[in-house]
Amino acid sequence: MMNIDLNDLDREQAIVILKKIVEEQPSVDHLIQEVLNQLDFQLNHTSIAQEVFITLDLIDIEDLWHNSGPTRHKAMESWLCGIVNFCFFQRRHP
Repeated sequence: MMNIDLNDLDREQAIVILKKIVEEQPSVDHLIQEVLNQLDFQLNHTSIAQEVFITLDLIDIEDLWHNSGPTRHKAMESWLCGIVNFCFFQRRHP
């Protein structure tokens, strides 16, 4: 049996191993929950909020407005959007 450094595992491998451990030893589920709760407090909420703000700030509002449909009161239903796009395409490519 070879020794594997935990730092060499990628995220997917770690998840598979963790699930296998819980499957074989259900008693560790409580311990895992405790660790998760501890890690939750260590999240950098400011950093996450900044990342979300930057992502939202990059959204092109004019583009969303342009694609919102024939009215500015609400977005167009998907089936109506399909009809409008089909009719527009038919006019441009008879």
